Amino acid sequence: MNNRSAFDYARDIMLARSHRLTRIAVVLLCLAGLRVQPGRVLERKENTMRVFVSFLAVCFTTPAFADSYGVNITRVGADIYKIVSEDIFIHTTGCYKYVTDEGAFLEMRGFTGELDFTDSGGTCEVRAVYGRRVPEVGNYPVTISQSGYDWYEIRGQSMYIKTHSCSSRALGKAAVLSLSSGGDGTLLVEGDECTVEGVYSRMQM
Repeated sequence: MNNRSAFDYARDIMLARSHRLTRIAVVLLCLAGLRVQPGRVLERKENTMRVFVSFLAVCFTTPAFADSYGVNITRVGADIYKIVSEDIFIHTTGCYKYVTDEGAFLEMRGFTGELDFTDSGGTCEVRAVYGRRVPEVGNYPVTISQSGYDWYEIRGQSMYIKTHSCSSRALGKAAVLSLSSGGDGTLLVEGDECTVEGVYSRMQM
């Protein structure tokens, strides 16, 4: 259970802001350095090149801007974490944190990022974040590939199907997705019918 105090939350928010300000400061210093240093009058030509290369190294090894989100998460499957009270799932890579309603920071750079566990410690790579979508009711012929346990990607649609205990290891297989008004339904693949809990799309954050 989550026993974090208001002080803990305030501390985590300040840390997230501090990380972002640090990134901004480093990049601003890079830009200032690249503009000023090459034009300085230096005694030796190799000094100019050394300064220039040093600034390039700092700039290009500094991570791109990341958006940080304070969230509480619960592990619901292999490499799958659900944001508590939200219909949003985080797909990680090789993450073995068995947590329930734990505080974390989700740092995203577009479609990928990192998940920092603030209570138990540790960081995991984020492969994708999925948000719920509700397509129109109907039967849809689709081509699917398994992207994770109980998750299937719809080819050419940037959409994902979340199933329940579906054993198919489909890779580029034809299937029929049948959806009801609530966004759930069934997935018929290779002669087996799987329960569909929802359709999701990859989120850019």
